[in-house]
Amino acid sequence: MCMFLCSDDPLENDDSKYGKYHAFVNQWQVGMIHAPGADPLVCCAACVCVPCAQYYLRDKVLGGQMENYICCQGYYPACCCFRPGHMGEQQCPHLCLALESIFCQSCAVSSSRLAVMDMYELQSDPMDRRIIRFNNCIQMAACICDIIAIFMAQARDLAHILNLIAEIVWYSTQACMTTQTNFELNYRTKTLLGGADDAATVENPIAVAVPADGGPVSSEDMER
Repeated sequence: MCMFLCSDDPLENDDSKYGKYHAFVNQWQVGMIHAPGADPLVCCAACVCVPCAQYYLRDKVLGGQMENYICCQGYYPACCCFRPGHMGEQQCPHLCLALESIFCQSCAVSSSRLAVMDMYELQSDPMDRRIIRFNNCIQMAACICDIIAIFMAQARDLAHILNLIAEIVWYSTQACMTTQTNFELNYRTKTLLGGADDAATVENPIAVAVPADGGPVSSEDMER
């Protein structure tokens, strides 16, 4: 119930590239809150092995065409040695995706979800925004409490409890996101195979990745 304290306001006034999701008109087939019930096996798999689930999901988003892979699909800006599209993805895409799935799990699941939202112009769901913001608040609260516990021994038990809660919330949130994204991909694939004209989309479902500057990334850009 605590998640209902978080705002579900859209990012319509957000000047960043994420504000565009308010303008999209298509809806998710299932919201994050109902995703576990829609596909419980995928949800359980996402909880049991997060790296495996994220590797599988990104490969599915890309339609198995790993030449379109860049780190986090370019949704996160370059920082220090982190430079999406220039980190050897073209030479070793499978290895890079494996490393992303292991060490950058939150970025991996968010990137796959955002890629699908861009692919099918899916609008951000109000309840999804509540869940994501609640998760972000819990993670920040746990981090702050850890810092306080460094200087105050009395806060260490509270920090430990809050860390456990944050872990549970995170695993639940990423499992819902993974399941929602996978369900959407399955639905779209079945719809296309069922008679849509642009059936080629199934073979190459993602044609645009978003780099650090917010513009499209071409194959030539990724090779530079």
